[in-house]
Amino acid sequence: MRLSPRAVGFMATVLSLLSGAVYNIAITRKLTLDYLGLLNIVNSAVAFSSLPVTIPSFTASRAVAKDGSINVVAIMKLVGVFYVVSAAMSVAYLIPLWGESGEYAYLLLTITLLTALTSYVQSVTGSVLLVKNRQAYVASSLVSSAAKLLVIPLIMLLDWSVYAVLWSTFLIVLSSASYSLAITIRFHKPSMDFKRLLKWSAGASWVSMMSSIADTISSLSTEVIGLLGSLIDLGVWNVLRAIGRLFSMPNVIPSIMYGELLERGRLEVVYRDMLLSLFINTSIVLTVASFEPLIIDLLRPNDLDLIGPLYLPILFFLVSNTVSLVNTFTDNLISGVDKSDFKGEVGIGTYWGTHIGFSKLLHLVRASLYIVLAIPIYFLIKHLPFAIVMAFSISNIIAFSTSFTLRTMRIRKMQVELPLHHLLRDYVAPTLASAALVYIAAQHVRFKLVHDVYITIVEILAAFLLTTLVYLVVTLVVSNRSRDIFRSVLRSIRQAAIAT
Repeated sequence: MRLSPRAVGFMATVLSLLSGAVYNIAITRKLTLDYLGLLNIVNSAVAFSSLPVTIPSFTASRAVAKDGSINVVAIMKLVGVFYVVSAAMSVAYLIPLWGESGEYAYLLLTITLLTALTSYVQSVTGSVLLVKNRQAYVASSLVSSAAKLLVIPLIMLLDWSVYAVLWSTFLIVLSSASYSLAITIRFHKPSMDFKRLLKWSAGASWVSMMSSIADTISSLSTEVIGLLGSLIDLGVWNVLRAIGRLFSMPNVIPSIMYGELLERGRLEVVYRDMLLSLFINTSIVLTVASFEPLIIDLLRPNDLDLIGPLYLPILFFLVSNTVSLVNTFTDNLISGVDKSDFKGEVGIGTYWGTHIGFSKLLHLVRASLYIVLAIPIYFLIKHLPFAIVMAFSISNIIAFSTSFTLRTMRIRKMQVELPLHHLLRDYVAPTLASAALVYIAAQHVRFKLVHDVYITIVEILAAFLLTTLVYLVVTLVVSNRSRDIFRSVLRSIRQAAIAT
């Protein structure tokens, strides 16, 4: 029996989560906070320069859904056109931080430019696979996972040099991009030439760029933290991002849902997928929030004085991740249902007034609120530890909540059934009850901080299992729909086991 893309997605993302945890934990433990700050600069520079990348990616996903094939040569030419802009943006981003980067400035520039190029290839080919072969799309994460595990021994041989760590970020992206490109070539047909793709890109540019412009604006948070704070604050921000990588598992489902909506229009799976993703996400949130000392001991065993002062920044960061997940679902739902660009040639006015155009504009609204609100919030809480870091998490919650509210209003206008009011019973109620129970349990189940990575990982897994069990029981007791979904998942697992 062939497993569904979701089943493959779950398994691949578990492996991705484990490999990512090993890679990020190892780096976060070994590097000093100032070196973590340098790594954060590279990641943020790549994010900033990715402004144009969504144009060819968006065009590729819509074109392959419309034609059933893709002209690989033409789409790679399109990549080359937009990469020139990204390269210039990378340089512009790094110039203000040139002095802060010191002797590593040219290294940061080189790695940023190479990583940005491979990210283009990965993004465009991934967009094709998301529509044509979702199992291969998920499998690309397995390649990335393997690369993360393989580079660790190399970094160890190089004595955890910051050079080795920075180069590893490029090699990981390169491996996944190479795999995705090899699979995408199978769908090559000279169906849409470079000029037509360029015309589509021009017509869709303002829509597709909204998400990328938002990411670019959001990446300015690193600049602001560096200006108002220090490399230590940037290092702490990188620690939070390391925690954020734990949430890659629930985030794969909205992407699969979007591909299915484009190809087959399966609206009935949207709410179920949202609940499944929220359950996984919140299990991680409750674990990290309730057992914060274990997380700090794992990531920063030499900085245990962060226990306590880092609790509020972590808590707000976790909440912002959850709000972001729900927001992603509503955006992908609107983008997958609205196919107004499939009806003819795409021009500059094709997306004006459409639902997808409105949804993409909200990315810009969200990012603008994120940056603009963070600064006054910082001055209000300046007396708190890591105030600038916490300010950005708080502003992110406000920004994502605003865009989510506006998207749900648009979904109602589209007359698409998405019973979000059920979330009060299916998600909010069991989450609040579970949070109280897990908090009580955490006061009685005390884990020792032994500063040993293997023991600490085992302790965190035990804490996660305890939290998930409590959360699952409470959810099944409170929510009828969750019980139905749980039975469906068990049935699918049983059928797959029998078939194999």
